[in-house]
Amino acid sequence: MEEDLNAQGNLVKRGFSGVVGQPYTAYEYDYVSGNGILSGSKYFYTNIPNQDYSSYETDLDATGAVSLQIFNNNDGTHRIIGFQDNLTIKSVYSDYTTGGGSNETFVYTPNFGNATVTDFAGTGHDSFVLPKSEFADFNSLLAQTQMSGGNAVSTSANGNGDHLTLLGVTTATLATLGADFYFV
Repeated sequence: MEEDLNAQGNLVKRGFSGVVGQPYTAYEYDYVSGNGILSGSKYFYTNIPNQDYSSYETDLDATGAVSLQIFNNNDGTHRIIGFQDNLTIKSVYSDYTTGGGSNETFVYTPNFGNATVTDFAGTGHDSFVLPKSEFADFNSLLAQTQMSGGNAVSTSANGNGDHLTLLGVTTATLATLGADFYFV
C-alpha cells in the first residue's frame, strides 16, 4: 500500500498494487483535499490478451459511476473515453479522445503527438488548454490549422510534428471559438 499526503499531512491518495484474485492488478482511492472524503477511485487492468490494447484504466467518481477510461493501445497511442459532464481530460500521448459529456476541458502538454478529439462542442460547452510551446496563442493556432477530410487539423509551430484534429469542426467554426482556448 502507498499513501500520498498533502503539505498538512492529510491523506489525498491511497494506492494498492500487486492485487491478485481480481480482474484489476492495482487500484487507488483519491480523497478531497485530504479531508477524508472519497472523491473517486481508479482501477488498473494489465496484460490484456487478444485486444488492440495491452492495458487500461477505469476512473470512477465518488458514487462509483464510471467517469473516464484510458486504453493503452499496442501501437503506443491511447484511446480516452469520458462518460460524464464537467471532466478535465488530460492527454497522455497521441490520443483519440471522446469527452462524452458537456463542459469538458481537454488539457494537452508539450509533445502531445497526434491527438484527435471526436466531440468538441465549443462555445460554452467544452474548452482546451494548450501549451504555448506548441501554439503561442489562438491566432497562432488558427494560422497553423488546415482542413482535412472535413476536420480542422492544427499543426504545432515548434516543428515537432504534433497535430491536433477536431473531428467535424471546420476552420470557419474554429475561428469563432477563441474564448474556449487557453494557452499556458
